[in-house]
Amino acid sequence: MLKPTVTTGLMSLVVLSQSAIALAVTVQEIPNPRRMNSWVADTADLLTPQTEAQINRIATELAAKNSSEITVVTVPTTKPSASSKAFATQLFNTWKIGKQGKNNGVLFLISKRDRRTEIETGTGLTTLLPSSKIEIILTQKVTPQYKQGKFDQGTLAGTLAIAQALSEPPVAPTPPSALSEAASSVLLWILVGGFVTTFFFTVYSIISGIIKWLKNLTVVRSSHSEVDYSSSTWDSDNSSSSSSSYSFSSDSSSDSDSSSSSSSDFGGGSSDGGGSGDSW
Repeated sequence: MLKPTVTTGLMSLVVLSQSAIALAVTVQEIPNPRRMNSWVADTADLLTPQTEAQINRIATELAAKNSSEITVVTVPTTKPSASSKAFATQLFNTWKIGKQGKNNGVLFLISKRDRRTEIETGTGLTTLLPSSKIEIILTQKVTPQYKQGKFDQGTLAGTLAIAQALSEPPVAPTPPSALSEAASSVLLWILVGGFVTTFFFTVYSIISGIIKWLKNLTVVRSSHSEVDYSSSTWDSDNSSSSSSSYSFSSDSSSDSDSSSSSSSDFGGGSSDGGGSGDSW
């Protein structure tokens, strides 16, 4: 019993391997749809003729409008490529989708057995179709349909969303309004005025402290020269002083009121400035 079972298992593996090899397709084996005046290469037989006709109409209208090119390709699998992404990039560059100098092409790739879809874009579409927008298109319009086996609906919805994104005019930077310019000017003058005021106040405090310190020093020196002789007695015979008592009137206040320059802490700011495929 064991031998027939093992033999059957081996035969099944061989059949599966041969099936996988039969399904494997290379980039060079996919027919270029432009040679047949089409934008769709449905090698995995996922789309109906009606869906292909609708995709061709959308892509043709877009190309006539702004020369952008959308190509939709379905494959049974992307093997033997390392990944679906690598397959899509190689196919895109082999066909050179998009106009030279504009790089405005899009490849919409669906791999049936890999259950994977990739949207490859040219370098000229990073503004109109960034990776963040591609992720939204795939996760909201494409893969939910694919999970239900609705390849016609998902592929058509994804193509429409791509065409709409490529039809939008580039967003021009908004010029600053007169009000914002005036506010910026006022803020600048406030900052400059605050700096100037702080600077002069600091200088004034230092100079005032120095003047006060000089005045105190002058008072001390003057008081040293005012000696009170009223309590002094002298011995006339010995011509020597028997006692001497001196009193000085001096400013007993300390120098603690001398100026201390005002200090201010300066703070700094930091700023953080603040992108495909999907599986089903």
